[in-house]
Amino acid sequence: MKTTKLSMILAVILFAVGCNKENDQLVPQEHIKNIDLSYASSIFIGPNVVDTENRKRLYKVTNENEIDTVTYTNNFDETFIPQWLPTDLHQINNDLLYLGFQGVENYILDNRNGNTTPMQSAPPISGKFFFCEQFIPTSAGVIYLGNDSKLYSIVTSENSIVEVPISTAHDGAITGFAADPRGNILYSASVDNFVEIHLQTANSSKKIDTVNKVGFTVLWNGLNENELFYYKPVDNDNETNVQLVDTDQQTSRNYGDNRFVLSCGLSKIMTFENKVMGIGCNEIYELVNTEESEEVLITSLRDFNIINNQTTEKSKDKMVIAGINTTGNPLLLKIDPVDYSSQHIMQFEGITVYDIASNDLGESIFWGTSQHNGKTAVGHLHNDGTYTIIEQNIDGTIDGIGKMN
Repeated sequence: MKTTKLSMILAVILFAVGCNKENDQLVPQEHIKNIDLSYASSIFIGPNVVDTENRKRLYKVTNENEIDTVTYTNNFDETFIPQWLPTDLHQINNDLLYLGFQGVENYILDNRNGNTTPMQSAPPISGKFFFCEQFIPTSAGVIYLGNDSKLYSIVTSENSIVEVPISTAHDGAITGFAADPRGNILYSASVDNFVEIHLQTANSSKKIDTVNKVGFTVLWNGLNENELFYYKPVDNDNETNVQLVDTDQQTSRNYGDNRFVLSCGLSKIMTFENKVMGIGCNEIYELVNTEESEEVLITSLRDFNIINNQTTEKSKDKMVIAGINTTGNPLLLKIDPVDYSSQHIMQFEGITVYDIASNDLGESIFWGTSQHNGKTAVGHLHNDGTYTIIEQNIDGTIDGIGKMN
């Protein structure tokens, strides 16, 4: 009897161990391994343009300005159709893009070879609602703010791309950030009725300031590697709005005599050789310059209103800005940040531009809608200011674009 009971116990143990081993050998989940971007100069997410199937797709624009659907390869090296539809596309830098599928699957796409890396961390917050630079390159990787209000770094090597969570010390959700080239981070955190400004370095974390929630608190990088800035909305007109943070000394001070009101945040921050520019509403802010006066200069775009956060873009050594003038006509401008002279583009096409993406060569892709028939158009804006309309009879809107070579 004892022998029988012992045999039964051993059988149960062996069965349980066997089950655990089977559970450990889970079937790998199918995901995207590669996207065929051969001969592609740009990509975008849009409605059907090649057949009658009514679903959003990822398209590539070839070097000959032809539109074609991409081909996906899964992690079993098989051609397949992803289960989820592409919904989000944001440019990280000249080589990498973020590609999201209905919030279920998120990838970092290497546009040099089409390889994709499934994201394990939160995807980036949408640039349409973000009043800071969305992706900032540093020696510690490309830093971004996730849609879970936490900071992450995308670290690339020769053979891998990984996201690294950044541990911060604060009591609220992060709402914005800036970073210097060495990876020191200045971030804002929402805490009750206040915004806290924190400086995060490799060895320490320090609270720099506490600001009342009376307007937009915006952060940006400086021209020197140890300088970060933030705009501090205040009730008192006699106070200075801009603060300069020294990341070496971990101190802050007033930056110039800058008592102005940033009424609608900044839609884009662009760093040039000797100045940092910001775009807000219909104004250009010279946020940082090499002048000793340390003044924030403001140039108004008269009779002009920018469409949204996605219609301002740095394109090599110029600013590209799309908007509507006071008579309701769309405009696409290239502005020189040296003297603010502008080049009017597409004056007679009647296309209202809603999104622009550029590469380091100054080449851009854009999409907009025609005022004549409501159709969606996709175009290529060249560095010299000329443009090519690739397609102008698309039914429906486009959800994201990215410029590659």
